[in-house]
Amino acid sequence: MELCYYEDYEVGQILVSDTYTIDKTELVEFSKKWDPQLYHIDEEAAIESIYGGLTAPSSLIMAVASRLGNTILPKCAAMGALGMTDQEFPNPMRPGDHITLKSTVTQKRRSKTKLDRGIVHFAVQLVNHDDEPITTYRTKIMVAKRNNSA
Repeated sequence: MELCYYEDYEVGQILVSDTYTIDKTELVEFSKKWDPQLYHIDEEAAIESIYGGLTAPSSLIMAVASRLGNTILPKCAAMGALGMTDQEFPNPMRPGDHITLKSTVTQKRRSKTKLDRGIVHFAVQLVNHDDEPITTYRTKIMVAKRNNSA
């Protein structure tokens, strides 16, 4: 698989991942270990909650976002993540949802101190099969350059 370097990203470019289906058993088992709230682990209690059914915890949502980000082709020559901002969870992720990650390049710049890399900014949306956002956030990634000259 060919890598996508700093020079390959263009502002406005939209990258779309594979799709992942949220399994009820996976959601409940993950939640029991990492976030055992009743609306994540008990279907009857979840129905009586403000959510009206089982929902995934934010930690599972972000794990799915990370996994889907790694399916975007061509693969990014990432050297490291530099942070996230403006994260929101406008809609719940539920068992049976078909989830896709959409990542838009919003900005890029060469590193001020290292000639072998640049910084690429993305606006990210994790959406369900109805194209409703599950989470949105902004992130920036340090990406290797193909050409080390200025």
